[in-house]
Amino acid sequence: MKRTNDGSNNRKNIYGILKANIPQPGSAANVPSTGLFLLPGATGTGKSHGVCQYIARHAQEWKEQGCKIFFTTRMLKNIPDTHSHAQKKSDLLSIEQINQDEDDPDFFSTTTLRRAYKEAKREKEYEKEVLVLRGMHTHLSESWEGLRARIDIGVAQIAEEAEKSDLLQIYEQYKREVDFFIRYGNDNKFNEADSFYTAQHRFLAELHHILEQKLPETKGRTHEDVIKEREKLIFTKGSPWGWIPDLWPDHRVSRATVILLSLRKFSLPLISVLERTGPVKDSLSEGSLVFIDEFDDAKSAFLDFILEDSLRHKVDLAELARTLGNMVMQNTFLPPSFLTHASGDKEKTEKWIEEKTTQFEKLRNEYGKVSKYYHLEANPKLRRTANEKNNSVFLCRSWQPYIWSGKGTEKIINYAKDDQVNWIEDAKHGATPDTPATPDSKTANRKDSAKKDIKKFVQDLLLFINHFLQLCNDIVMNKKYWLNTIRKKSTKEDIMVNWNLEDYISSVVNHFVPSNATIGDYLQYQLASHQYADPQWKIHPNWFEGDSFFTSGFTEFFLVDSPKNEARTAINMISLSAIPELWLGNLAKRAFVVGLSATAYVDQPITNFVLGYLHNTLGPQFKTISKDDMNILRDLYESSVKGYKHITFLPENSALEYYDEAIQKETIQRWASWLNDTAMAELVRNSIGRSCKTDNQDNLKYIIRRYDLIFQAMKYFNNAKKMRIMYCITPNLFGEEKTYPLEPLTIFKDGLLASSGQESGWNLVSMDSNNYQSLLETIKNGLKQGKRYFVTTSYATIGRGVNLQYHFADAFASDIVSVHEHPRKDETEVDIDGICLIKPTNVIVSNSGPFFSEKNTFQRLVQIHYLAASGYLTDQEFKDCIVKTMLGQPFSLEGTSASEAIARAIASIVLQSLGRMTRTGKRMPEIHILCDPEIPELLKQIDLPEEVIKTKEYLHICGNTENTRKSYEKEERIVESQTLSLQRILKIITANFNNPRNREDWERLRPYLLKHPKCNYMNEVEYQRCYCEIPGGKDRYYFKAENDFESCHVAFNQAPETGWSEVSEESSGLPKLMNIAGLADFFKQRGYATSWGSGAVCMNPAAFTSIYLGALGEAAAEFFFSTALGIALKKVEEEHFELFDFKFTNARQEVCYVDAKFWKVGPGLSDETEQEWIAEKLRQCGGRWAIIINFYPIDTEPEYSRLPSQPELVIIPAVFVNNKIWPDAVKSLKGVLV
Repeated sequence: MKRTNDGSNNRKNIYGILKANIPQPGSAANVPSTGLFLLPGATGTGKSHGVCQYIARHAQEWKEQGCKIFFTTRMLKNIPDTHSHAQKKSDLLSIEQINQDEDDPDFFSTTTLRRAYKEAKREKEYEKEVLVLRGMHTHLSESWEGLRARIDIGVAQIAEEAEKSDLLQIYEQYKREVDFFIRYGNDNKFNEADSFYTAQHRFLAELHHILEQKLPETKGRTHEDVIKEREKLIFTKGSPWGWIPDLWPDHRVSRATVILLSLRKFSLPLISVLERTGPVKDSLSEGSLVFIDEFDDAKSAFLDFILEDSLRHKVDLAELARTLGNMVMQNTFLPPSFLTHASGDKEKTEKWIEEKTTQFEKLRNEYGKVSKYYHLEANPKLRRTANEKNNSVFLCRSWQPYIWSGKGTEKIINYAKDDQVNWIEDAKHGATPDTPATPDSKTANRKDSAKKDIKKFVQDLLLFINHFLQLCNDIVMNKKYWLNTIRKKSTKEDIMVNWNLEDYISSVVNHFVPSNATIGDYLQYQLASHQYADPQWKIHPNWFEGDSFFTSGFTEFFLVDSPKNEARTAINMISLSAIPELWLGNLAKRAFVVGLSATAYVDQPITNFVLGYLHNTLGPQFKTISKDDMNILRDLYESSVKGYKHITFLPENSALEYYDEAIQKETIQRWASWLNDTAMAELVRNSIGRSCKTDNQDNLKYIIRRYDLIFQAMKYFNNAKKMRIMYCITPNLFGEEKTYPLEPLTIFKDGLLASSGQESGWNLVSMDSNNYQSLLETIKNGLKQGKRYFVTTSYATIGRGVNLQYHFADAFASDIVSVHEHPRKDETEVDIDGICLIKPTNVIVSNSGPFFSEKNTFQRLVQIHYLAASGYLTDQEFKDCIVKTMLGQPFSLEGTSASEAIARAIASIVLQSLGRMTRTGKRMPEIHILCDPEIPELLKQIDLPEEVIKTKEYLHICGNTENTRKSYEKEERIVESQTLSLQRILKIITANFNNPRNREDWERLRPYLLKHPKCNYMNEVEYQRCYCEIPGGKDRYYFKAENDFESCHVAFNQAPETGWSEVSEESSGLPKLMNIAGLADFFKQRGYATSWGSGAVCMNPAAFTSIYLGALGEAAAEFFFSTALGIALKKVEEEHFELFDFKFTNARQEVCYVDAKFWKVGPGLSDETEQEWIAEKLRQCGGRWAIIINFYPIDTEPEYSRLPSQPELVIIPAVFVNNKIWPDAVKSLKGVLV
């Protein structure tokens, strides 16, 4: 199969696949193109090249529709147009000059997009359409010296024209900060509070102020007109403002069509003097196209950003609630100038303001009750037990509703009036904390001295804060829509108020908390997170949606004694409120996202997005790759390795030897046998013991084991003299001031060289993210000169995306093998020939011992929640993991299903790391692969999806064996967890029918399930907690529940044993019901489903058993009474809600209550206790008769048409027999009707 560079849509290459799967911009009657498409394919098959071809050939089409194309990845160095060499040339040369350099293969190998434009004969459009946005540190490091003189002149000119300007002083401060930032800063972290960003913000604000003064005062301008006038001042040739787009290229975004940028830059606000703007990802035009390279790695990148923000916005819950509550009580509501209905209509605005004012008054009342109930004027103070340390008391409010974990759940809060303190303490022996209740419930009337559950205390404060945020969010959303409306219309200048949402959020928050920076910052952060992550955010919209880990995250609370005030304890709160899956789902709803990665379809929650959640959220908008396209990718891979018959993989067994030190002497003897020098081995061992500085013998044994693996690899490399380079990739870095010092490796290397008597040695280097670029250049130059390198590095540094290939030395040219079926003539680079993979042991972050920190603890909690939400942990395992994590206790996930997720994550890491060896079409004749002995066993145990191509390097590690076993265990655990969650909700609802909202939810839910027993996609479902997805095209599944769903087990393949129930259309009894004459028409009139259909989304066991079957019985009851008896059933009174299903009045004016049953097995109401309970319910309702009927259709007439019972009960075992209404049942009922 020949590689083609033409623009034909033959779909035989990556470009063809992209062209066939990416919708036309603005397609389908001008509906924006949105959705998610994942493109897998092995490394080296040209994914990035195909993307560049697509961009070069179709950018104009997207531009004409007002849409942009973004190419983003975690590390900017991975983008195929941003290598420093290429960037410098692009800064200095025109496209014509660059075309003259086409003989420079190094240049073109790093400028794939430019070459794609040239191939498409659109090279002149490149400069007009494409913009590369680099991080601020990278950009300033390369351009500051050249720009500084221009900026000096421009600033001086502008400052002279601006009266009373502080610009010169502000600029001088900015220059000092830039110099410091270039020297000590980096692009890996962003903190708006850092001095550089503070100085830059002041500089931008002052420039914006002066720019405003330069604009003519003209009435009737639109917002777009104002922006165009500002841009004209900046971009006019010879303008004193002309340096601004060079210092801050973000100004060119509006003029570019194609933007290349890192994920970090993608998530940060644009830098602009024109107007304050949000992050690129949040300000995309509808229907834009976004390519995300190394797709699964993007999840880790965004999670890192979110974790940083979450930790930076830690706040004391008690202080937050009290401060906010006092301001709400003392303050007035927002002034009318803040409030505008989205429509802009005056009448609607007045009504909307009235509604929001009423909402604000309810909020004041809520805080008043909470404050009084918990005596919030008193400080909380933790009374510790003897064995409690600081940070040992905590709570975690988790993704499952009503799951609270941690030692804090054992505490109560006890108000001491004399001390004016809210003591947080253990409940005394034999005492029980109050039943959890809201301040509005009956428990609010208990005496002030009553002890209250600390969990409920935290929950009520959090609920008040969330209600406040909900009110603010409603206001912000309306302002957002109003601003969008105004932007589209021509309006007068004096109506042009604040155009930035973040500024408006700040104004709203500062109205309520003008003087508390910490709390104000927290509230702004939460509101911004909700806006950009989930615009339709609501506080508990209903019981059945919106309260899962993926939509609500989780919150942890640490009770810590304040160092500033001994009289109080801080309840420090850290919230994870917007997770990567949430923003990706929302991004794919307004843009078309293409994810590129060899491991994109490995569905595990640790190092990849949770594909199940995205599938449920996006439905048909989640476009998976077709089988035909997957075959093309396999063909492309086979073509790329056609010459592997000339390649030898060494060694035959990749696994290194597992070594565990028993005694130090044994280790020295082992290493001495490799070095032929006992003294040198002692020196190595002593160096490890001395430099590792650990008192824990187990840790030292682990460190020895890690060094031993590296030593084995070094020994192998030393002996394999034809090998040019080996990258030894480990979870941890080797180097100065690190857990694994480099000194032992250096001593061991010297010993190896001495023992082997090599005249020319090899180089040992340690590579990390800080020295990566410079060191890689040095290594490549050295390899070109014939030098050899052994490189220790980490997965984080080179594990994915990076290019390690190098220009080979002329002396080795004859040995190099062209493995591609159609080799490129201009290819002068060869791939590395050696790699050693040490098992990634930090897939789950450690927070025990020396690794204990707030960040590690929070990150580990996030990972534990991901595992639980994805079905890899049972509820009890989840709780145990949370407690041990928050205590910093070590624990293993071995023995839980989480080990499967970890193995899949390791498989992804291994596949990506091996991809560093397959970047070009040329290889050395021998490829050397070594690995940790645990890796092959892990890879053999898991099955990878069909969309993942297992490369020859990967299969070599596995011993060329594959696991094809298909298991649904994870999916079964997800359904089990969802079922238990729903059942907890149902129990609370049915126990609190005095709450109108609960009654409304219950009444809406039952007919909804009757109308939608199955659906095609989860995002079509309104009550998502009631449903689950059945894998493998199955139409039924099985479950076993105990004690009213206190536990539940699910099986998709078959019922493991007797005693299991089935969820299917057949087992529901619906087909039999539809055989009853007239009943199908009755269902159709009500909109109820007469069959389940073929959808993959089905009710979970709790919804099926506790709701759907009962709802079928109630629908059948209405039909039966109307058809057979001529009686129209009525609803039961609210005060008697769900004591019975219906009521009616008979001919004697006696009130009769009806309970509709739907029992597959005949009713078991002969029990006197059960009958007495029914009679008691009847007495509560004041009725004469209680009629209990089983409406499940049966084939054989029962022995009795009316079962023996108490005199006021009428128990009918069946009314539908042999597909028709049973006359005997009708006759038995008529006795109570007349």
